[in-house]
Amino acid sequence: MSDEQFMRQALGLAEHGLGFASPNPCVGALIVKNGRVIGRGYHRQEGGPHAEIEALRSCKEDPAGAAMYVTLEPCTHWGKTPPCVPAIKEAGILRVVIGTRDPNPNVEGNGARCLQDAGIEVSFGIEEYACKHLIRYFAHWVSTGIPAVIGKVAISADYKIAAAPGVRTRVTGEEAYQYVHALRHSVDAILVGSHTVAVDDPYLTDRSGSMKSDPLRVILDRSLSTPLASNVYADTHVIAVHSISATEERRAAFESAGIPIVLFPEEDGGISLDALLAYLGKRGITSLLVEGGKRTIDAFMRSSKINEWHIFQSADRIGPDGLDACGDIPFLQSVIRAAEALSCGPDTYYFLSALDR
Repeated sequence: MSDEQFMRQALGLAEHGLGFASPNPCVGALIVKNGRVIGRGYHRQEGGPHAEIEALRSCKEDPAGAAMYVTLEPCTHWGKTPPCVPAIKEAGILRVVIGTRDPNPNVEGNGARCLQDAGIEVSFGIEEYACKHLIRYFAHWVSTGIPAVIGKVAISADYKIAAAPGVRTRVTGEEAYQYVHALRHSVDAILVGSHTVAVDDPYLTDRSGSMKSDPLRVILDRSLSTPLASNVYADTHVIAVHSISATEERRAAFESAGIPIVLFPEEDGGISLDALLAYLGKRGITSLLVEGGKRTIDAFMRSSKINEWHIFQSADRIGPDGLDACGDIPFLQSVIRAAEALSCGPDTYYFLSALDR
């Protein structure tokens, strides 16, 4: 098998960590000796062994003289676990094939240099695009300190999201619904506005069938007007983001109900998104899925905060009485024109990411 084929196997392993490894990146590792795979591993969860260590521990025979294929540059620094480079050297690995460099500006290149200094052959760039794509949210967070913002909308053929303002409407089909839950599984947090909570009363949970805990639910609610009995407040893995517009009575009501609230400054008639993203970044949130509604999507669009788009469009029209998806339909159309288009059951799925550049 070729280097590319072995790296694709490592990528397949790394994908098992989606939704579990964050705020660490998803990483897969493969150990190959005499053309045979003798060890496999991936980073299962934060605080657990890294992929390289898992692969070494799984070896069916002595890895001395083998090659290691790893999707991300091995680390040299201590975190919650020891660095991987010393373990690779101690195991007698002779060649390390790396998919992509570590995007952390404080450590980029250190792993490869340490391996080369130990006389280990190092190769870079095998399946590099796919390896970078897998960790794009982590890369954005570790380099900027704020989460990657993912915009998701489901629209009709005439760019509507509901039959009328205030009317809950399912626009797209079952395949799109299932994909959205897979997307929820891969992110750290989901954000909606207070109007969406009032109209749709969503749970904002991951119903992909995984055993992962649900993403943090972030509710933009300047005045804390959302009902305390809303489904999003079923547990404390949620924050209601408010401003000075919230009265003391409403703050006290949320606190009495045990619902976490966080005060942020106002900006341009709404909550400061810069302050919110900085706060989430410090909490270790690497990715934020913005699901709406219209006013919330508009706020993120106006401030150019959306790094990646997932748009699901039905072939059916709603008509002139429907609620527009956003306040700038021409901009949304430009996103669709630039996006990759795929079939999603009866609907069309559009994907566009600035994080892959």
